Amino acid sequence: MTTRHKEVFLKDYTEPNFWMDSIEFEFDIFEDKVLVTAISHYKKNPNKALNDLQLVGTNMQLKSIAIGDKLLQSNEYKLHEECLILENLADEFYLKTVVEIDPFQNFSGEGLYKSGHILCTQCEAEGFRRITYALDRPDVMSKYKVKMIADKKQFPLLLANGNLIQSGELENDRHFVVWEDPYKKPSYLFAVVAGDLAKITDHYTTKSGRSVNLEIFVDHGNEDKTGHAMQSLKNAMQWDEETFGLEYDLDTYMIVAVDSFNMGAMENKGLNIFNSSYVLAKQETATDTDFQGIEGVIGHEYFHNWTGNRVTCRDWFQLTLKEGLTVFRDQEFSSDMQSRPVKRIEDVKILKEHQFPEDNGPLSHPIKPKSFVEINNFYTATVYEKGAEVIRMIHTLLGSAGFRKGMDLYFERHDGHAVTTEDFIQAMADANDYDLDQFKVWYDQNGTPKLNIEAEYNEKEQVLNVYYEQEVNTNNSQYDSLYFPFYVGLYNTEGESLLSADQRKLVIKDKKGKFTFTDIKSSPVLSLNENFTAPINIDYQYTQDDLATLVGHCQDPFNRYDAAQKLIELEIKNISQQLQAGTEYNVSDKFLHNYRLLLTDDKLDASFKAFALGIPRLRSFNDKLARYDFKYLPKAIEYLKSYLAKELYNELNDLVIHKVKRPEFSITAEAMGKRALKNYALDLLATSGMPSAFDLIYSKYQKADNMTDELGAMSALISTQNPYTEKALTMFYDKWKHETLVMQKWLAVQARSPLTNLDKMKELEQSDVYNKKIPNLLRSLWGQYARFNMLNFNQLDGDSYRYFVEQIKDVDSYNPQIAAGMAKLLNFKNKLDDERASVLEECLLSLKEDSKLSNDVLEVVNKNITAN
Repeated sequence: MTTRHKEVFLKDYTEPNFWMDSIEFEFDIFEDKVLVTAISHYKKNPNKALNDLQLVGTNMQLKSIAIGDKLLQSNEYKLHEECLILENLADEFYLKTVVEIDPFQNFSGEGLYKSGHILCTQCEAEGFRRITYALDRPDVMSKYKVKMIADKKQFPLLLANGNLIQSGELENDRHFVVWEDPYKKPSYLFAVVAGDLAKITDHYTTKSGRSVNLEIFVDHGNEDKTGHAMQSLKNAMQWDEETFGLEYDLDTYMIVAVDSFNMGAMENKGLNIFNSSYVLAKQETATDTDFQGIEGVIGHEYFHNWTGNRVTCRDWFQLTLKEGLTVFRDQEFSSDMQSRPVKRIEDVKILKEHQFPEDNGPLSHPIKPKSFVEINNFYTATVYEKGAEVIRMIHTLLGSAGFRKGMDLYFERHDGHAVTTEDFIQAMADANDYDLDQFKVWYDQNGTPKLNIEAEYNEKEQVLNVYYEQEVNTNNSQYDSLYFPFYVGLYNTEGESLLSADQRKLVIKDKKGKFTFTDIKSSPVLSLNENFTAPINIDYQYTQDDLATLVGHCQDPFNRYDAAQKLIELEIKNISQQLQAGTEYNVSDKFLHNYRLLLTDDKLDASFKAFALGIPRLRSFNDKLARYDFKYLPKAIEYLKSYLAKELYNELNDLVIHKVKRPEFSITAEAMGKRALKNYALDLLATSGMPSAFDLIYSKYQKADNMTDELGAMSALISTQNPYTEKALTMFYDKWKHETLVMQKWLAVQARSPLTNLDKMKELEQSDVYNKKIPNLLRSLWGQYARFNMLNFNQLDGDSYRYFVEQIKDVDSYNPQIAAGMAKLLNFKNKLDDERASVLEECLLSLKEDSKLSNDVLEVVNKNITAN
């Protein structure tokens, strides 16, 4: 049973009594245990009065403890369930501890644990304390030297951070290696790996002429799936040199792919450990989304070498200091590698689908939280994605050159240190002589800001006044409003732009105000918050004609896409209202005309069209409502899709058969866009219910030469019952059951299908390819069902709620971090009708009352229960 910890507050931060200057490890690996010897060099913190040292540690057996050469007796230290206390120490000393741990029965995904046939670590945020007793906190930066000893046949590969300095043979077919990291780092960046893996090698020559060894380690047989990851790594290294002048600083850069991993990847200094789904890819087994994800995550973890490793967080409240900044960097990298407009659409779509609901629900928190019970619960879309948007606003305000000046000063001041978000903002402000004091409010306020807009055009004076008012929670800041860039465009009804580039660039800092535009010769159509310059909601009443003008002529790609989506949302809202009123419902001729024009415009980028034409999921609509609608909205969405499929059947059919012909496979932006558009068309055609549509989709499924097309066609086939549904699923399973990553897709696509109810979910649990102790498989099945299968998951009987809660309890017994992620999916009680809300609350209370519940899950459940 885990101790129920109290809430930790940012305001209570204090430095430790001692700093750990260095640590030497010895890992002696046996078949059923690992003996960990740690010799740590501690020095007194001159800012602290006490000479007591409290170290944290859990799930280990202390074998011995010594200070210098003196072995301590049990009465000379205090050992508690999760900490070791030493009192009245000298100002400087060496502490030697020997502990025994069992990674082979550790299924938490934290500390040292077994993934498949290898041992690996995950120490962020607080996993290091599962390895040895330590000052497991990010502001304690130390040099590490690691010796690893193991059976050579079972563990021929022994890796750790830094550079390999020694290796050798031992008796009884055992061997050893010694690694040393020349750079100080916090404990969360520590890593070791032991196992039998294949190694793929390459090299990169830095701008200063240094040759860096690049090594990717994967399970034997997966070597042919690493090419894209390796190329992405080299691209990231070159991009960071060219964009920010940042060069890699070790002789070797290693990536290890593991199947059991709680996160996407981890930036351990020089030894990145990755979820295999973000390393392994080839045409036959990976979708375009996989290829893009690998590029982004490879870049993200590499970029952390400077924004996270060389300069790290003082405490975990500063998590967005490294994550928000590094997400922004990986977004910019991918934008330069792919299509910048399409990448921006993708990033904002993720923000709106994941972070906006979080920001407006019971789990809402600032990007720099003020308190936590378990820091693992704050690896959120708010800290990452909203954090990146806040960095992007600084980039927009200062410009590319100004932002680079700020980054240069940031590294000059803080390289090798653990710092705060204020340090980063101050470097940006000082480098550009720019006042960012009011901007800092973004770090402390939670909730999605709203900007109310009204426009008033004076035809006689040819003047347009745009009035705005902010609605925002500023948490009793000295400022009652936020400071942010706000780009706009104005168009006449012929689609001509009425503003110059400089006139578009506005800044909002007051709670209320107006912008005046002169010499506007006709009433204009407004394009607001172009390129989504600020992560806000806007309340402005667009007409259908306004939106059609923007779709046809807006020069900002993001707002052109957004206008197309608003047209769709407006039409679904109208149909839903007609359904609710009991009147005859129909799709307006004007909407059909505009949709057809967009579909048949061959000048538009295919990726853009796929995004702009896509009908949002039920969840996207419901998340914007005060109360979920399970009655009218689903019918309205399905009606619109079916109507469009029938009315545009010839155009869609022509697009699939003639306009998007299958070229030789590539992962260029153009090729991926064409596949996205074709698969959108197939998905829409499936809703027509026409036998010829299913024949076409099944034909495309059989002929697919890549996973994007194969999965896209199968997804369309299982979205509605038809003669090919079960045949396609069986064929896919028989073909790919030996590929774990592909089977994750097979599970996920079924979990999302409207044909999948709770009984089907239980059946999928019994599949030979499912293992609930592998996080990826658990997320693929239950994560997808709870998040995206809204109608089946939210049935009135509440059976899915009850079963899901039992799943959380079970998973919590061995992996609290993943269980807490599942609990976060139950954050919508306040949006349910009374009957459903009552059942969900009952389920949440049953979780809370479980005496064995982890702190990770308990913190989330408490917030979900108290949601208004």
